Amino acid sequence: MGCRILTLNNNCGDSFQLEVDDAESFRFEDIISALYDEVEENKFRFSGFSGLQYCYKMEAYDLETDQDVKNMFTRQGECKNIVIWIGERDEPSMVFKLAKKRGL
Repeated sequence: MGCRILTLNNNCGDSFQLEVDDAESFRFEDIISALYDEVEENKFRFSGFSGLQYCYKMEAYDLETDQDVKNMFTRQGECKNIVIWIGERDEPSMVFKLAKKRGL
């Protein structure tokens, strides 16, 4: 399939891109690690109540597991650039719980 670009956007107007060379081996934790690298370098704002979503055929899908990531790549087909939105939730999200568990 070749390289894909994930563009992560938050509601503050910040964004960054993550290059994915192999969608088959790419995991949810890879997104979280890249996100926290950006946060630690003060390039990106993020809160513990943030959650990740992408859009497909006018419907929003949550990203919380490796299976969600695989489904995203499958649904997006040949699309080279996939936009992931970081939005606020009413309670701590899986993104925050996983990052905290991993010590990120």
